[in-house]
Amino acid sequence: MNRDMSYEAVMARKNEIMKTALGVDYEKYELSQLAFDYDSMMEDVDVSIDEVRKIQEEVSVGHTPLVELKNLTALARKFSKEGYGARIFVKDEASNPSGSYKDRRASLSVYMAKKLGYKGVVTATSGNYGAAVASQAAKLDLKCIVVQECYDSQGIGQPEILEKRRKCEALGAEVISLTVGPELFYTFLSILEETGYFNASLYSSFGIRGVETLGYEIAEEVYEKYGKYPEVVLATHAGGGNLTGTARGLKARGAKDTKVVGVSVDLTGLHMASDVDFNKKSFTTGHTGFGMPSPPSRTGLTCQEAQRDPSAIWMSTIW
Repeated sequence: MNRDMSYEAVMARKNEIMKTALGVDYEKYELSQLAFDYDSMMEDVDVSIDEVRKIQEEVSVGHTPLVELKNLTALARKFSKEGYGARIFVKDEASNPSGSYKDRRASLSVYMAKKLGYKGVVTATSGNYGAAVASQAAKLDLKCIVVQECYDSQGIGQPEILEKRRKCEALGAEVISLTVGPELFYTFLSILEETGYFNASLYSSFGIRGVETLGYEIAEEVYEKYGKYPEVVLATHAGGGNLTGTARGLKARGAKDTKVVGVSVDLTGLHMASDVDFNKKSFTTGHTGFGMPSPPSRTGLTCQEAQRDPSAIWMSTIW
């Protein structure tokens, strides 16, 4: 039976499409229109961190170098008051197959797609995550479609994102480049429904579990080498997945007193982030509509109603 593929009809089916393409029923964890039991969702991921580490070892993901930035450490001690001055280390995630920490997230998502019998994977990205998914899909012999947020409302492409398209294609993906408007989510949903492929989203519970190994490795390596956990870990932060997963991984390895700091980039002035039409943001271009869970099936809650609703908070404890 032919389905109505109008924008309104597809968006009305978004929860059904997401559930079919991921195998996770997010309505199970909804506490209210805005409250969500994140911890219970993660507890239901039937893959432990140890298992994820083995999965990632098979595809050469993780175990990246922990490098001390000795010159910066020396500067910190030179200009700090006596007794202060941190030893500064960086986890070299560029050593992963596609060149970023996002291989960690992609590795488990693509593994699950293969395990569950999907023939291919679909993801939305501005570039780096698409390359990670394409790389992992090639390793596991799965098809890959990348829906890329690339153009602003005037049809102007962000140069570095246009360049990343080539990387995704070189790794075997079919790339569909779109604006960062409502058509992005609509196209993504339509492709998932048409192909029956797996939703290899950045923000799924599998993606978060995959990046937990980053925090776990940091805690493990620092403790084994120096007999203590790191005082502070700075994690890049845009959509929140890296920050959440890294913090959860640190905690899982025992670094419960380590302070976690999210570091965002201010993109004010970048036309992709400042588009007055539909994507005006101050720190990230974002993946419109791709938060996991997707926007609630029940709509119409105003800001005022949210403020009056005592349960209108995210029940997500990453620490």
